[in-house]
Amino acid sequence: MRTTARKFRERASEAMHGLRDLARRLAVSLSGDMWQLEGYTDPVTGKAEVFEGVEVFQGIGIRSRPRRGAGEVVVLNLGGGAHPVVVATRDREIEVALDEDETAIFNSNAVVKILKTGEVLVRAKSGAEVIVDDGGGAAALATKGDLDGIRTWLLTHTHTGVTTGAGTSAGPAAPPPAVAGTLVLRAK
Repeated sequence: MRTTARKFRERASEAMHGLRDLARRLAVSLSGDMWQLEGYTDPVTGKAEVFEGVEVFQGIGIRSRPRRGAGEVVVLNLGGGAHPVVVATRDREIEVALDEDETAIFNSNAVVKILKTGEVLVRAKSGAEVIVDDGGGAAALATKGDLDGIRTWLLTHTHTGVTTGAGTSAGPAAPPPAVAGTLVLRAK
């Protein structure tokens, strides 16, 4: 029995040794189509291990490039560690709180959050533009200026053909102002 237990431990140790560096956390030092990653830095020599031309596997329909030096990635080391592949990314400095059944797309300047109620929350930094584009000529949204113009017109317009008493009048003397609208919203 002792021999069997010892052999089992030896085999398990060999298997764990083979898996030891299979998944690792590294820092992003350059991102593009292929990324450059930095790993362990030797405290004596100050030399960091650097992986160049690292392939990135991201989810379908989502693509991101982290800020240089920000965040961390999880890689799978394939081919004996000579070919790391990025399988997950994270930047703890710009985390977004989510409730169950919510999704967010975000970076250091903006957040688009799909709430569990089905509402979509867009939060941009002050002064940033939020552009509405459906690719087929999205309908313009009324601006505050458009609404103020309509309000002023409603409060000050006059009618033609007004008769005293219970009679009716003709339509307004002038049409309401045209609504220019916008496809660009500005955050406050």
